[in-house]
Amino acid sequence: MATTTLGVKLDDPTRERLKTAAQSIDRTPHWLIKQAIFNYLEKLEVRT
Repeated sequence: MATTTLGVKLDDPTRERLKTAAQSIDRTPHWLIKQAIFNYLEKLEVRT
């Protein structure tokens, strides 16, 4: 599967929240962002 890079601009407090949340589940911020996107897309697709 081909992948591309997507940039998301976050303010510093949000970035720190993301980092803290990821560390609390022993994952990377990258992993947490991907999971959040996948979960949100699934939720939206169920509605349509």
